[in-house]
Formats: sequence, structure tokens, C-alpha cells
Amino acid sequence: MDKKRLVTIAAVVVGIIVLGGAVLTFMVWRSAQEVTQTEQASKSSKPVVQYEGKQQVVDDVNQKYGEKDYDGAIKLIEGQKNASDPAMQLLLAGAYANSGNVAKALEIYKKLDADGKLPGSELANMADMAERAGDKTAAIAAYKKAKEYAISSKTETQDQIAVYDYKIAQLEKQ
Repeated sequence: MDKKRLVTIAAVVVGIIVLGGAVLTFMVWRSAQEVTQTEQASKSSKPVVQYEGKQQVVDDVNQKYGEKDYDGAIKLIEGQKNASDPAMQLLLAGAYANSGNVAKALEIYKKLDADGKLPGSELANMADMAERAGDKTAAIAAYKKAKEYAISSKTETQDQIAVYDYKIAQLEKQ
């Protein structure tokens, strides 16, 4: 009787273990399915809201900056129909700079400059991006252009022009 009882107990224990394993396996599988569905839902691109005016885009981008959602700001700008507009490109460069991707921001500045669409007032920002990206040659060239613009347009003070001179000298020493 002891042997029969032991076999019965062992069979019950094995049954519980197998049943528990099956339940656990099902729960893990179900959880994995939910994670997959959530990932797919987050990857499915929702259409970006199109704005009539640039100011609405700027307002929403600033809101995203406040939330530290730089990727969201980038997607919002890139999703606009007028994303190739120079003003939108400058906004995009700023979003990339805020996200830490100064190389991408510099790329946008360089393209606008090459196309003759970079406002002179943005040359110092381009120089800063080049400096932060480690492109000394581009930084020096941009600071020189910013200085020339400042002198010719009389939009900046002598102090700012001196800052450009200082930046150029420091970069040339490196």
C-alpha cells in the first residue's frame, strides 16, 4: 500500500508540475503577444497633423521641447508638407541640436548655406554647430561669415564681433 500511495502522490505532483508549467507557458505566451501588439501599435505611424501656419508648428514644437520630446518635435517638423521651407529647416536644425544630434543640425545648416538660403543671422548658429560637431574648418569659416555679416548689416555690437574674432583665434590655435 505504501508503494501504491507513493506512486499516486508522485503522479499527482508530476501532474501539478506539468499543469503549472503549461499554465505558466500560456501566460508567458499571452504576455509576449500583448507586447508584440503594443509594439506594432506604437510603430504604426499616425499621420502628422498638418498646420496652416508656421507659428502653430513652432508652438507645438516648443511644447514638445518643454516635455523634452525632441524626437516628437523632429517628427512633427519633418511630417509637415512645407518641411523643405528654409524656416522649417532652421526649426528642424534646432530640434536636432536640442536632441543632441549636432551633426544632423550642421548638415541642415550647410545645405541651407550652400543653397544660399541661410539667413545671415543664422551664421553664428551654424558656426556653433560646426564647433560642437568638431568640424573646426567649417566652424572657422562660419564664424568669419558671421563676422562679415555682422559688420555689413550693423545688426550686432562690437562686443559680438569681438566674440567672433576670439572664437576664430581659438579654433585656429587648435
